Order: sequence, then structure tokens, then C-alpha cells
Amino acid sequence: MDSLFAALGAFAALASFLLALVNFLYNFLYNQIKEIKEDLTKKQERVTEVREHVTEVRERVAKLEERTWGWESSGKSEWHHSGESEKHWIERIADNAVRISYDDATSELIFERYNTATGAWEESMKRNLPLKNDTTNSDFRIRDTDNAVDLFRLKKNTVVIVVPFPPSDCINLTGLSAASTGVKFISVVKAKVDARCLRAIRLRASWTASNTDSVTEVRAVGSVTGTIVSVSGNTGTNVEATGTGFSDGELVHVEVVVTTASATTTATTDLVYAVIEFIYMV
Repeated sequence: MDSLFAALGAFAALASFLLALVNFLYNFLYNQIKEIKEDLTKKQERVTEVREHVTEVRERVAKLEERTWGWESSGKSEWHHSGESEKHWIERIADNAVRISYDDATSELIFERYNTATGAWEESMKRNLPLKNDTTNSDFRIRDTDNAVDLFRLKKNTVVIVVPFPPSDCINLTGLSAASTGVKFISVVKAKVDARCLRAIRLRASWTASNTDSVTEVRAVGSVTGTIVSVSGNTGTNVEATGTGFSDGELVHVEVVVTTASATTTATTDLVYAVIEFIYMV
């Protein structure tokens, strides 16, 4: 009887220890996932702020163009183009008081006023301001070539923002069979693609294998595109690859696939972690 009580006591102690261990692991993973979600929320808020700033800059550019090429007055304005030269001008024709022109040939911005006494236009100011639009870098500028300075410049694709998406069910997956080929895991957690300003999707993962003759592939898969990017090998540590093919609005998830099976029937492969990163450029 004493032996029975001793065994029951040992079993109760073991059960208590295992319960405490499970509770500790649960709290640890819960806190880790909570921190990741909070960090992702902050980054998404930052992306929103950057987009708002870009929108504000574009609105300012539009207003600048309106002020440069439009004439705000109660009088009527017209746009003229000379077929004999590359000269364009805006003229207030209500009383022919002011005329602003731009000469493509000389890259000169010219301000003129109408002299009613002589009945002729007189030049008030001339400035060399070539307007350039570099399509390679999407570079728009207004440049003062006399002083070799840019008065205004706006370039696209110079600000890079990386938003990580770590699926909460893609961490420490063990015991996936490597004895046969095929899909061994599909993540339930998915991310929706917002293609505005999105330039690429990067996948990073680590995985292990019990035997050296198997090959495991980790994929980022879109609901429309299919496999967007993947990494593979017998094992891998922080291996990453980038894909540029994706569809706006599709859902992206992670898959673990054994592409070469091990000859050992008990062989397994383990996914340590996988994370998807959305790379934005504005």
C-alpha cells in the first residue's frame, strides 16, 4: 500500500510539473505573438503615415504646377503654342497686361508686361529653369542652371519600407514526415496583398531534417499567383529569397513541401520559423 501511495504521489508531482511547464510555454508564446502583432501594427501605422505624406507632397506638386502653368485671375487666360519654335506661353488676354512663357529650345522662363504706350511686350525677367523628367528614376526637378542648384526635386522609389508578416502558426513545427514527397503543412494564417507601392515579397525561413537525404521546400503561396517565392534544401538557417510576381488583393500563406523523400521511413523535417516581408517603395 505504501508503494502505491508513493507512486501516486510521484505521479501527482510529475503532473503538476508538466502543467506548470505547459502554462509557462503558453504564456511565453502568447507574449511573443502579442509583441510581434504590436510591432506589426506600429509598422503598418508608419506605412499609412508615409503614404499620407507622399499624398501631401503630390498635392503640393500639383498646386505648384497649377501656379506655374495656370493663371489665377478674373480675366480670361489662354495657352498658346508656336509652330515655328518650341515656345509656349500663358497670356492674360482681358487687358494683355502680363505674359509668362517658357522656351523649350533655351530652357528659359520669361516674364513680360505689356507697355500700352508703345503697344509692345517688354521683358521684365528671364530665368533659365529647365524642367526635367527623368523616366529612369522618375525624377522631376526644377533647376536653376545659372547657380547649379535644384529649386525643387521629387524622386520616386527612394524610400523603402519593409513590413514583416510572421504567421503565428509557422513556428516550431516538428515531426513533419520526410519519408514521402508532397505538401506537409499549409498555414491557416494568411495576409492580404495591397499592391499599391508594393515592389516585392520576401520569404525567410529556417528548417531542419532528421536525415541528410531529404529536401524540404518552404513556399510563400498566393491564392491567385500560386508560388510567389520559395527556399529549399536539406536544412536551412535564415534562408531568404524575393519574388516580384503577385496579384493585388490575393491572400498569401506559407507551405512546407518535401520535394525529395528520405529513404528512411521514420525521417522527419521541422520548420523552425517562417516570415513573409512586404517591401514597399515610395
